[in-house]
Amino acid sequence: MSPEKERAIFERWPHWFTSKGDVSRSLLSRGFCCEDGWYGIIWDLFLSLEPLSAGLDPTGPAFEVVQVKEKFGGLRVGVSQMDDAIHLAIASARERSVKTCEICGNPGSLNEIW
Repeated sequence: MSPEKERAIFERWPHWFTSKGDVSRSLLSRGFCCEDGWYGIIWDLFLSLEPLSAGLDPTGPAFEVVQVKEKFGGLRVGVSQMDDAIHLAIASARERSVKTCEICGNPGSLNEIW
């Protein structure tokens, strides 16, 4: 993802990326490993995660995003804490991503070459 788009996300949710440089806690040292076409999907996902993450157990670890990448043609987002609602939101974003071009963001479909 472009540095400008990553920066917008990091600035909007800075408390979700405090371990960005610590590879033992986060795989974001290389940034988001996907193209700009999924920026809107990621933004929408993070908006939906705001109230969900606020409802997590406050005695547990802080909620953080630890990985954002493309895998097998779909968006993958790793977080430090998850409940059923967060899992469902991430799965919904993944489903949306396989119907969206990762490069341009237009509707698309997953091409399986196997």
